[in-house]
Amino acid sequence: MLTLKAIQLLSEKSDKALSPERKKFNTLSKQIAKARKQHLNWQTQLPLFRVECTHALGPTRQGYVKAKRDIAFAMGRVLDQVKLSDDVREDLTDCLITSIQFITENSPMDEQLKALFDKHSSISFDEVTQAQAHMAQAFVSEFTGQTVDEQGEEESIDDYLDRIHANLQAKIGLEKEKHKAKKSSKRKTEQTKPAPVSEEIVAQSLLKDVFRKLVSALHPDREQNPEARARKTALMQEVNQAYANNELLTLLQLQLEIEQIDQSDLQELATEKLRAYNKLLASQLKNVQAETQMELDRFCAENNLPRLKAQLVKVEDLKSVIEHVGYALEDELEVLLDELEFLYGVKKSNRQLKVWIHDQLLMMEHDFDGHD
Repeated sequence: MLTLKAIQLLSEKSDKALSPERKKFNTLSKQIAKARKQHLNWQTQLPLFRVECTHALGPTRQGYVKAKRDIAFAMGRVLDQVKLSDDVREDLTDCLITSIQFITENSPMDEQLKALFDKHSSISFDEVTQAQAHMAQAFVSEFTGQTVDEQGEEESIDDYLDRIHANLQAKIGLEKEKHKAKKSSKRKTEQTKPAPVSEEIVAQSLLKDVFRKLVSALHPDREQNPEARARKTALMQEVNQAYANNELLTLLQLQLEIEQIDQSDLQELATEKLRAYNKLLASQLKNVQAETQMELDRFCAENNLPRLKAQLVKVEDLKSVIEHVGYALEDELEVLLDELEFLYGVKKSNRQLKVWIHDQLLMMEHDFDGHD
């Protein structure tokens, strides 16, 4: 594995300040080395924090889900055993149905919950599921103009939406190909002046040149010694991965490592070449930071943690975040257990029950808005 370090350029002459492009190269090189080190740190530590989340939050979350489920059945008890006005009954039924829907967003629907839902809902849970699929189908048809098949009997909503997405992407691909062919045909028929070479093309050409030089020097098939061949094979894998990800700094580091170039070669880079290099380095920095953020987002989503900014949060701060979430979850669980005790103590319709139902409906409305 290549050592994570920054490549630094010196001024052309010791008594002169660095040119703007050289300063930019040095800054980007330092930022990339720092970002790569941070990314490696996250990759190393996140699996440990996944275990920490399971250990620290798992039992409380299980208790939370159980309490939410128990509250649903407690609401069912009130509907069955307590005399309620039509308005209160309607509101409590809405509260029960919505509560079950929230529960099944994070845990599978079991037969008892399904039976409770079907008992108090005007339409069954299976009918609701089917209606959601049809709504998704109508949405796709209206906004994309794409006709898709009905949801299969053994197909979940997620699978159904994935299939719709795949069909849509295929259609978009075909439209792009048609547009590309049409544009190519038009270009052939028009007499135009040669377009100036863009900075992107220059940058990619320079990247490809570095890549080719490395491939020529490191191709393992040209090596007879088994140990040397194994080393070159490993280095070639790094070269191929770096080239695929437009990681110029990595390729330059590999050139320095195998002594294909030295510091003096970098010092002699022309301004135009440096400008193109800096464009590639800026893109590489952005990609490393985005990849780190994506892994952190996945971790937070998997563990129901608030979204964190990778550039603002250190790995060691995760422990404090997990502890904070744990305390908040314990507080919420205590509230749920109090609500459960209250519901099982309800013997008749009263003002407290009406206030509780009202507050629940407001919270659920807020949660729905948050989902949007």
